Amino acid sequence: MDYSRFLVPQKEANEPYITRILAMRAFQLPNLISLAGGLPNKDVVPIVGCSFTCADGTTLTVDKDEMKKASTYQSTKGNPKTLSWIHKIHAKYHNPPILNDGNPNKRFSTVVTPGCMGAMHLLFRLTVETDDVVLLEEFSFGGTKKNMRLCGGELVGLKMDEQGIRTDDLKDALTRWQQRVSVASGRKLRKPRLLYTVPTGHNPTGVTTSFERKKEIYKIAQEHDLLIIEDDPYFYLQYSEDFVPSYQSLDTDGRVIRLDSMSKLAIMKLFDHWGMDGFHQHINYLRDFYQKLRDRTEQMMHELLTDLIEWKSPEAGLYIWAKLKNNQNSLIFADMEFCEKHDVFVVPGVDFSCDLNNATSYFRICFTYTNQQEEAIKRLRNLVVDINARQ
Repeated sequence: MDYSRFLVPQKEANEPYITRILAMRAFQLPNLISLAGGLPNKDVVPIVGCSFTCADGTTLTVDKDEMKKASTYQSTKGNPKTLSWIHKIHAKYHNPPILNDGNPNKRFSTVVTPGCMGAMHLLFRLTVETDDVVLLEEFSFGGTKKNMRLCGGELVGLKMDEQGIRTDDLKDALTRWQQRVSVASGRKLRKPRLLYTVPTGHNPTGVTTSFERKKEIYKIAQEHDLLIIEDDPYFYLQYSEDFVPSYQSLDTDGRVIRLDSMSKLAIMKLFDHWGMDGFHQHINYLRDFYQKLRDRTEQMMHELLTDLIEWKSPEAGLYIWAKLKNNQNSLIFADMEFCEKHDVFVVPGVDFSCDLNNATSYFRICFTYTNQQEEAIKRLRNLVVDINARQ
C-alpha cells in the first residue's frame, strides 16, 4: 500500500546523504572494509566483558567480541541479532501474512526503539500534524495522548464495550469527526487517517479486544484506508492458554504498525540462552505469576469493596478499571495530600480521558507492582469510605 498519504510533509535538505547510505550498506556486508563512515575503533572500548546471574542461578556472559559490537555504533534499525530474534517471535506468535511477502510495498520490517514511548514519539512526528484527527479508545494512557497533542493532533475518543472498540462508534467518528472534536473552533479538520489502540489488557480499562471484533475493525480500516497502530505490550500477559490473535496476524495490506515491549520480557542475551521454547516457558511463568496477583487482589476486593465500587475482571494486562458507586467524580484520587493519609495511591480516570471536560467515576488499580494485596485493598477501602464521608 502507498504510505505517502499517512506521512506529514517533511522539510528535508535537497542534497543526498551519501555518508549514511554507505554506512547502512556497510553494516550489511561483513567482508567489506569501510573507510567511509566516521566510526570509532572497536579496540578502544573500555569494557571488555560482563556477566549477570539469572533468577534460576544461570550465569550469562557477554564476551569481548560481543561487547565490542554492543558498545560502538549500531545499525539504525537496531542490533541485527536482536532483530533476528524479534522476527522469529513474530513468525511464531503472529505470523503476519506480509512476513515473507515479496511485494516491496508490503514488506515486513522491524525497528528497535528506546521503549514504546520512544517509538510513538517518532511515529507521531511522521504521521500527525495540526488539524489532524486521531482515533483512539475514549480512555487512553496519558503519555500517548500528550505525544499526539504535542504534534498538533486532535483526539476523538471511541466508546468501548467488553469486546473492545465499538464498531458503530468507530463508523460514526469516521463520518462526524468534525462535530466530535470539541475544540475545533471553526477549523476544518482532516478526516482521520490513524487508529491507535491497545487491544490486549487495555490500559487503563483492562479490556481485551476479541478476535471477531478485530476482524470487523480491520475491515472498516480497509474501507476508510486507516493505518492501525497496535500498541500491544501486554499481548503475552493474557490469562488463558489460547491467546487472542493480534491485528498483525490479520494484516494482509501492511496497514498495521505493531508496537511491542521487550522490557517486560527479556534482553537479547536471554534469547540466546532460552531459545524459542525457553521464551515460551517464560511467558507462561509471567502469565501465571500475574494471574495469581490479579486473583489475590480481586479476592480482597470482593471481601471489602463490593459495597463501594464495581469492576470487571481483566483477561490480560496489569490493570483493574473500577468505578465508584457513590461518587460521580474520581478526581479526588489526584489529591495526594488526602490520599497520603491512607498510604495508598490509585489513578483517577480523568488522567486517561480523551474528553477532559467530563467528570468520570472510574479509576485505575495496578495490581502487579506490590505483593501486599491484602493491606493495599484494606487501605483503599478506608480511603473510599473517607471520600464518601466528605460528600
